[in-house]
Amino acid sequence: MEIFKELNELGYNHYAEYTIEELDNLPLNYEKRTMEQSLVFRWFRENGLICSIMYDSLYDVYRFTIDGYDVYRFTIDGKVHFISLAFKTYEEAELTCLKKLIEIVKNK
Repeated sequence: MEIFKELNELGYNHYAEYTIEELDNLPLNYEKRTMEQSLVFRWFRENGLICSIMYDSLYDVYRFTIDGYDVYRFTIDGKVHFISLAFKTYEEAELTCLKKLIEIVKNK
């Protein structure tokens, strides 16, 4: 998935001096990509989609949530639980969260 191309199609205007194609090809932990993704998350917040990425020390993984949306919903003994997949790095969780946010906006 070309994240920045998809974002551009949704109306996000990137700020980096890189082209959309160059941004999509940068490594996940590259400083300029990280800075741009921070602005993307701000753009989503301003449009009512608030998410968070957290470290789960019990399992030594990162997870994300998106307020108001069932990322992954399951029921155990009649209780509803929400959880995201587990990721080894923060950057992987962040990228998957962005993909989910894009999916939510496209399906609105």
